Amino acid sequence: MQKSTASITLLSMWLTVVIYFCFPHAKATGHFEDSEAKAEVNEDEPLENKVNAFSGDVVDAVARRARAAVVGAFVADAATMPLHWLYDTDEIVELLKKKSKMASPEFYQPPSSPFYKYKQGALSPYGDEALPLLRSVVKHGEVDPSALADDLFASFKTYKGRLNHASKGFMLNMEKGRRWPHCGVDDDQAHSLVKVAIVVARYAGKPEMLEKMEQAIRVHQDNELAVEMGLAAAQVLERIVLGSTIAEALEWATSNARGAGARSAIREAVTMRSQPTLDAVGMFGKSCHLPVGMAPMELPRVQHGG
Repeated sequence: MQKSTASITLLSMWLTVVIYFCFPHAKATGHFEDSEAKAEVNEDEPLENKVNAFSGDVVDAVARRARAAVVGAFVADAATMPLHWLYDTDEIVELLKKKSKMASPEFYQPPSSPFYKYKQGALSPYGDEALPLLRSVVKHGEVDPSALADDLFASFKTYKGRLNHASKGFMLNMEKGRRWPHCGVDDDQAHSLVKVAIVVARYAGKPEMLEKMEQAIRVHQDNELAVEMGLAAAQVLERIVLGSTIAEALEWATSNARGAGARSAIREAVTMRSQPTLDAVGMFGKSCHLPVGMAPMELPRVQHGG
């Protein structure tokens, strides 16, 4: 059980920090501000139909949440970079207690990752690999997988930080002339998650969202587990961007997220919402890999009231 759910915590933390910085009110209540215009997400009607009927105020609110998801993802990445890849939770607690940072661990000083040394405020290697996707979408106005492969290749060639295993494999494929759709590597780690906020911000409520999400993942990782988890994460964030509460999005995902393994993992994770975060981490395990059954969920602290 621990192996098959090892990365639920990683996915949980990703959604937690994105929502923490995107939607400050939601972190305490599980709901957005009452004054924020909200799309009515009818489970029996395609999302694109609802988007087409949105009023101007709702469209503006969705656009604000989409922008906030992208900005929040990058800010959250930089905020958590100093304690990245510290797998000993006792060590993390000790570091935070020494600096009286237990209640506010973000932007811990000094950065203490054992695998790389970046300056305070810098993005982690995960955040750094999301930037070329964002730039590619801005440049081309869409997720164009062939163009994205070229853009990632150009960016990774000049990157001076810690290039991860999946990116090294992608680079090797491109150097061998394996362009899209043959450039992705068989890697089941969490890199698909870093693409979610950007793709959802561009395509939330549009019928091609899942197709574009899958293309963005497979350019880098041609792996079924990475795709399944990434699509489920995108579905949850899409509903939040369109106006669902965190609790509503998760409840919907327990029955409707893409992939039986994803749905099962979400249901299992939701049952843990009353557990303290560190206890949940201990039960689910700590890994960058995304085995069968992985799915995005929200940590109990953020689901309070939901």
